[in-house]
Amino acid sequence: MERIDHPPLPPRPDWMFELPVRAASFLSQVYAAMDAGAPDLAVLGLRSLFDVTALELVGDVGTFTEKLKALMAQGFISEQDTQTLAVVIDAGSAVAHRGHSLQVEHVHLIRTCIEGLLFQRFVAPKRVRALQRAIPKRSRRKRHGHSRG
Repeated sequence: MERIDHPPLPPRPDWMFELPVRAASFLSQVYAAMDAGAPDLAVLGLRSLFDVTALELVGDVGTFTEKLKALMAQGFISEQDTQTLAVVIDAGSAVAHRGHSLQVEHVHLIRTCIEGLLFQRFVAPKRVRALQRAIPKRSRRKRHGHSRG
């Protein structure tokens, strides 16, 4: 049996279980597929993970293109994010519908893009609020006889 060497897998993100339950489950399964050497299955999982994420954020609004438009219209993603995610989704569609297999580094890129969306929408806001609470307030400086003008 021929052995295929792949680059080492990145560790699972420490924030994975701060995600909504379905998203965390899908992401965990994506990593399981990657661990098992099933990159096509991982890409299909990532494409589905985008779908689950869009459903959580904007509801069931139709096709992948309509989901991207709704995410951008509601301020969840930028125009650049929309373009990036359109390519990521097309790569998943090529695997699902056109019999295409991606190189492992492309799978990692897709995973990184989807994880970025997840982190920005579900994890960063809570963590930034906690950071904000941890920052000491500025003390007010008293003015001593200085006049403006």
